[in-house]
Amino acid sequence: MITKQYKQNLSLQHLDLAPNQILWDVGTKSENYDIEAYKRYRVTTKLFENQSKASNFIKENLSAHYVCDSHLTEGNIEEFFECETDTPDRIFIGGGGDKVIRKLPYLHNRLALSGIILINAVTLKNLTQMIAVLTNAKIEYKVISLSLNTHKGKLDLIDSERQLFQIKITK
Repeated sequence: MITKQYKQNLSLQHLDLAPNQILWDVGTKSENYDIEAYKRYRVTTKLFENQSKASNFIKENLSAHYVCDSHLTEGNIEEFFECETDTPDRIFIGGGGDKVIRKLPYLHNRLALSGIILINAVTLKNLTQMIAVLTNAKIEYKVISLSLNTHKGKLDLIDSERQLFQIKITK
């Protein structure tokens, strides 16, 4: 899912970004978060994506938007975390599936002190898995549920957007 702009902006706000921080974006799919984070907050971004088609799209858009402080890692994203030498200040997880969910305790350990992990989940299955992993690892978290409606057409009929769950972890 490519998140609507207002959900993207809210996610960036929940990350509480500051200049020169290192932001890891796991399961990037769309680099919109990274472009906005770079432009607004001047952070260094590390993008992890396992789909080559999405990676090519990301490369083109990072170049088109002149994002020079971003690094893309392609392949089995859950294997690349341990190869990274930088300590992330913020981690945004918007995808990655079961393998990334199992790595949540590892990602929490890699996070800098006072760091934040923000996870966007759109299915109850993934939300339940994430909560189970975090609870078993004794990692404190907060869940935020976002349900947005827009009004369309001459009759202003309600058009429900896909519900979004955010899990916020502060170290």
